[in-house]
Amino acid sequence: MAERVYRLGLPDGSYKLVLSRSRRQAINYAADCFFKVWIASDDELYAAYCDGVEVEDANGQELVESSESPAN
Repeated sequence: MAERVYRLGLPDGSYKLVLSRSRRQAINYAADCFFKVWIASDDELYAAYCDGVEVEDANGQELVESSESPAN
């Protein structure tokens, strides 16, 4: 698969340019720059439950490969 340069829009209006083989890989790269993800411990789950934090289900999220630009 050929590499392409993807433009990743950031919340503050700026953007990054990322060389990647797919849109999904570019998104994963961007996410790794902003988020750290790990399995929650029992203590973290208990504290979140006590604070009223709900668990969001990512299993139903549709994975779509698209080369379209975001709508303005």
